[in-house]
Amino acid sequence: DEPLPSFLDVARHMLRRPAFLHVMLAGGLVSMTAYANFAFTGIFFIRRFDVPLESAGALFALCIATPQIVGMAAGGYLTDAALRRGEHWLWLMSAISLIAAAPFLIAGYLQSSMMMAAALLLAGNLLAAMHMGPQYSLMHSMLTPRIRATAMALTLLVQSAIGLGFGPLLLGVASDAFASRAFGAGYAETCVAAASKASDCLSAAAMGVAGALSVMSAVCIWAGIQFILAGRALRAARAHTETGGALQHG
Repeated sequence: DEPLPSFLDVARHMLRRPAFLHVMLAGGLVSMTAYANFAFTGIFFIRRFDVPLESAGALFALCIATPQIVGMAAGGYLTDAALRRGEHWLWLMSAISLIAAAPFLIAGYLQSSMMMAAALLLAGNLLAAMHMGPQYSLMHSMLTPRIRATAMALTLLVQSAIGLGFGPLLLGVASDAFASRAFGAGYAETCVAAASKASDCLSAAAMGVAGALSVMSAVCIWAGIQFILAGRALRAARAHTETGGALQHG
């Protein structure tokens, strides 16, 4: 048996494949958006529509948890069906689902009607979740069985570090910035430091988290573009291989 590749060898293998790097970056961007939106969507409903905590939890389940489950299953099934027309559907389904999800998510967080917000967020999260099955199938297709488990472990480590490390942090900073802009001068002293419940402070806080969530949701478009770039890199590598150049693609 050939020796087991080291972590460093696996990392080098991943770094030498532009298509894999594009997909890994796309996954990190989605992870950043997802962790941020998961952490603040409940707060959004509380601040924006003044719902009690238990209702915010139910809305979270309706708008995020349920469509995630349905979207992942639907994305996998539809991609398997589309693969009859070509392997390019692995990256194309991921790109389409993420880019299509962004307008629904952005509009949902900017709604003044709670029911409309919930409906748009449900649709957006369902579409966004559809990318997961084809994304991981695409990544597996670019890895040999000998290194697949280690490479996927490293990929998930990087994506989780980006998502957990930057997602909630950036959204919190953006929320405060938007709230300060909505309130005007003195927001930190009047509303934050004093923990004021004045209506203008509450209104600014609601506008802040809504604006930050809508901006973060737009990152899905960037992630979708990364999948398109991954597809271009795969086509270029395969064309190079077919002309007698590289022996391996991705």
